[in-house]
Amino acid sequence: MWMRIDSANALWLFLPIMSAAALIGLVLASQYAEGVYHYLGYSLTIVSVLWIFGALKSYYDAKDRGGASH
Repeated sequence: MWMRIDSANALWLFLPIMSAAALIGLVLASQYAEGVYHYLGYSLTIVSVLWIFGALKSYYDAKDRGGASH
């Protein structure tokens, strides 16, 4: 698996960082009407949101297996 977040501490550290990256991507996309930076901003947002969902899935899967630490 490419990303494993097994502890709540790692999740609480990872989520704000990726949320900030998603917001930065939206701001970047809104500043440019078209072009590379416009699409780069949207791409950054989409990738960040996918990583957030992946981290949540990884954490709760580990928790269901009994491997997550609180």
